Amino acid sequence: MIDNKKIKKCMFLLILILNLGLISGAGLYYNIELYYDGDIKIKSIEVEFLQEKPENLYSSFENTDFEKEPENAVLKIIDSNNKEIKEILFTIPNFAYYDDIDEQGYACCGGLMILDNVTFNIYSPYYENAKEIIINKDGEETRELVSYYSKKGFNKEDYQKPGEESETYEKEKKEIRKSDVFLIAVIIAIINLIFIIYFITKKNKHKHKRYYR
Repeated sequence: MIDNKKIKKCMFLLILILNLGLISGAGLYYNIELYYDGDIKIKSIEVEFLQEKPENLYSSFENTDFEKEPENAVLKIIDSNNKEIKEILFTIPNFAYYDDIDEQGYACCGGLMILDNVTFNIYSPYYENAKEIIINKDGEETRELVSYYSKKGFNKEDYQKPGEESETYEKEKKEIRKSDVFLIAVIIAIINLIFIIYFITKKNKHKHKRYYR
């Protein structure tokens, strides 16, 4: 015979795990768009709320298909005290695999092609105290201020210039936190509501069975 108490305990633990998973995975992230044509440039930076922790597809690696080592770079996030708070190593994806086609239309061979230029994205956790993002490749640095960026849909131009009072930025930052907390709370509430309805429905069915006996 199935122990209802054990089932309820298991369901409670499942709810708890799901809720913790949602909270730990969701959050604000920098979406950094980079352009490489021999020199690396920061095209744009946005702050996005994501339900799950993103994975960078261009983690730093070594590849035996390269005639020479792949080109790697480092992304650093610097805080208002000029201290490094995050470092991400990544490989510049200026390459693509290709297949050659023979006269019969079949793939016969292939190789690795180096691209003249490429655009790609790197994700990093969002930090409220971040001042700038630095991209370092072979000792050459590209810098971009991030203290005036907000969530996706807002651009740097929407905020006042560095050195001025940033009341607009502070206001928008508070609104981001409120909206993100609200979204997480709604998701958790929906999951909890589903389980509550399930328990109530199951309890009512159990009562009906006892009544008809």
